[in-house]
Amino acid sequence: MITENQSPKLTRDEINDYRKWNLRQLVNSQGGVNETARKMGYHSTYISSMLGEGKTNRGIGRVWVKRIEKFFNLEPGALDRPPPPETKANDIHIAEIASTLANASPREKGLVAEFAKTLVRYNRRLIDISKDD
Repeated sequence: MITENQSPKLTRDEINDYRKWNLRQLVNSQGGVNETARKMGYHSTYISSMLGEGKTNRGIGRVWVKRIEKFFNLEPGALDRPPPPETKANDIHIAEIASTLANASPREKGLVAEFAKTLVRYNRRLIDISKDD
């Protein structure tokens, strides 16, 4: 039984799935595998293999997790977090936004939220104006 202050023990496969998912979001935010590898000073096939692409499907060990988190200034444990539940949403746009923001900083998340609110307000005004015409 899990008490309030405990979290369930994750299997190695679950942890590796979380790490791959989070690494995929990070790689996408950096412009892809080649750009991520270039920035880190590694060959793209190594990054691809951590994502489970190509012939080699390696896991992402603790040393690499720490290296990646430090290099990209992520909070410790960022790659071990489960994907946000919104990524499984039926609304493809909500899922895409949640995936994009999964490893964003709190400041970046706040900026995106404010921008989204502004866009929605602006769009509603445009709709109201067009109704008056």
